[in-house]
Amino acid sequence: MRDIQTDEYWSRPSIDLIQALDSSTHGLSSTEAKRRQVEFGLNALAKERRFTRLALLLGQFKSPIILILLGATLISALTGDYVDAGIILTIILASAVLSYFQEFHASKAVEELRDKVKVHVLVWRDGNLIDVPAIELVPRRRRRTVSRELGAG
Repeated sequence: MRDIQTDEYWSRPSIDLIQALDSSTHGLSSTEAKRRQVEFGLNALAKERRFTRLALLLGQFKSPIILILLGATLISALTGDYVDAGIILTIILASAVLSYFQEFHASKAVEELRDKVKVHVLVWRDGNLIDVPAIELVPRRRRRTVSRELGAG
């Protein structure tokens, strides 16, 4: 099997691609599709590493502007200007808490959307055009069209 990932596959004749992908004009057999799925695994994105709530909160203090403000707080405190240090620290904490809640809710929304979006693909299998979940695609299978559906499942 030739490596077509580095070739300009869009400019090659269909028959060359089909041969390079070890397929046929009728697609793969169900047996071959299952074998390739065992060999290559599911066609799914890796799960993102989720951060704990504490790590998410501490991550809010990595911003350069926050670090500059923390430095200003330290300088104000060392020079005896405790009121300014307190005001700056209050602003830093308020900003961190607001950013934390925004990021936390945004990541939950993205998770919910991922759970709701189901992608299906029409593929040739055993000579028939059938609809399969995109997660069941295997490498080197001929695809015809992709349709996206948004729904609860």
